[in-house]
Amino acid sequence: MGKIWKMGVKVDQFVADTVDLSDDEMGKYWRMILYAWKLKTILPNDIKRINQISKNPNLKKTQYLLDRYFIKSDDGYTNKAQLEEWKYIEKLSQTNSENANLRWDNKKEVKSHSDRNTNKSKSKSYIDYNIIIDTWNKYIPSAQIKVFNQTRKQLITKRFNTFFNDSYEEWEKFLVKIAKINFLWGDNDRGWKADFNWVLNENNYIKIFEGKYQKDVKEIGIVIDDDESKAKRWIANLNNLSPFILSLAQRNFQDIQHLYRKKLLTKEQVINLGINIE
Repeated sequence: MGKIWKMGVKVDQFVADTVDLSDDEMGKYWRMILYAWKLKTILPNDIKRINQISKNPNLKKTQYLLDRYFIKSDDGYTNKAQLEEWKYIEKLSQTNSENANLRWDNKKEVKSHSDRNTNKSKSKSYIDYNIIIDTWNKYIPSAQIKVFNQTRKQLITKRFNTFFNDSYEEWEKFLVKIAKINFLWGDNDRGWKADFNWVLNENNYIKIFEGKYQKDVKEIGIVIDDDESKAKRWIANLNNLSPFILSLAQRNFQDIQHLYRKKLLTKEQVINLGINIE
């Protein structure tokens, strides 16, 4: 690794090791230690050059200090205690660096995870519940929404994309259609009325979509029982395909194939509904 700017000193050991040195020797030894640290704990294998470190060069004293406190090798002179300190700090520095990188990676992962969650949150369409309620109450006055609790919020949130393609216009069209189905609003032998929760139940929605509760089909412009009217309904749905419509098409793939064979639906229309005609 590069330079380590702070040099640690075990003070008690240093004092004990140098207690008998003169001030001149202490100064010279301290300069040698500092210079060695600068050179990554290795003094050059050149006593004359080392001798020039001190402002009061004395070759004899330099040799004495080298012999006493340093170990000679082919690379130069090394102080054992200083080398141990360097290795300790080097290892500590490396560990700190690895931990810092790990923390940074974790932060990036947390941020990435947070960003993914944020993007998911943003991808979900915002729903104005007031529009949902007001539109319902406008077209379904006999079963007005007076309480819009968490259960109902979750219900419309779950269905708004699947059933209505995140469109308030499609929501309104749907309400206009079901408002004309008198059976749902009390015109039945029990006087039973549907409500918001019942209408948005998936199974009930499918029955409504397929015209199971319509007495006078002409009243809402849809005839369910004949093939031609079924074909017209599927063609109309092609203008506003939603996950629900595609799912419904899969459930009714035999009917759609039948309409294709009768040439009431084109090959392109059937394919757009996600149905294999081969």
